[in-house]
Amino acid sequence: MNQQEILHEFRRKVCDQIEIEPEGLNRYVVYTPFQFDDGDHFVTVLKRQNGHWLLSDEGHTLMHLSYGEFNLEAQTRKNIIETALEGFGLDNASGELRMTIRDGQFGDSLFSFSQALMKISDTAYWTRDRVASTFMEDFRLLMKEKFTEREVRFDYQDAVRDVNGSYPVDCYVGNGRPVLIFGILNDMKCVNSALTIMKFKDWGSRFRSIGVFEDQTKVAAKNVAKFTDASDKNFSSLVAAQDIGDYVGAL
Repeated sequence: MNQQEILHEFRRKVCDQIEIEPEGLNRYVVYTPFQFDDGDHFVTVLKRQNGHWLLSDEGHTLMHLSYGEFNLEAQTRKNIIETALEGFGLDNASGELRMTIRDGQFGDSLFSFSQALMKISDTAYWTRDRVASTFMEDFRLLMKEKFTEREVRFDYQDAVRDVNGSYPVDCYVGNGRPVLIFGILNDMKCVNSALTIMKFKDWGSRFRSIGVFEDQTKVAAKNVAKFTDASDKNFSSLVAAQDIGDYVGAL
């Protein structure tokens, strides 16, 4: 297909606002009306590689999302991105999102490619409540993964001394000396977790305590210091906490 035929297929299957511009041999920049919430447009390039035509964002989408104030590596987001890629037939080549055009289906391919980018970009604009929920979901998944051979209880409270649940613990790890683990995503949670640890100490409980931050750099240094003084260990992020099982096993 020549340039005009490709453009015709793009417009027929997607929308009339599509434009394409040659940029070197067998390479076209595809201009679409689709954009991120901040107004930046998706990057779409049509190019021929290894004997096949393919659509590529040339690494722009995930790089653009990484500039936002959220964790692109959070497991829930990763699952959504991977599901979108698989569902629309895209590949992730070290951050470059690509789709091979098969059987001359240029228009259908651009439609699916654009839909996938929109689905992925939506993960950047969840509300803060949804982001918090995502972090705690990922936190729980990590605890289940790392402590398969120990008792794990979420939203734990001392049934005798804290019947009203005023001092909750995000994750209680038993079978041996108890470990109290807190998921910390903001300043308030950091301070409250430190207070909970100190209250358990006042009760004379024997335990170890650990904090796992969503992003420690986004919590005020004075509050991190309060938690550090109260706890036995903290991890700056979920990524940093990947060896939490080994740390607890060595206690």
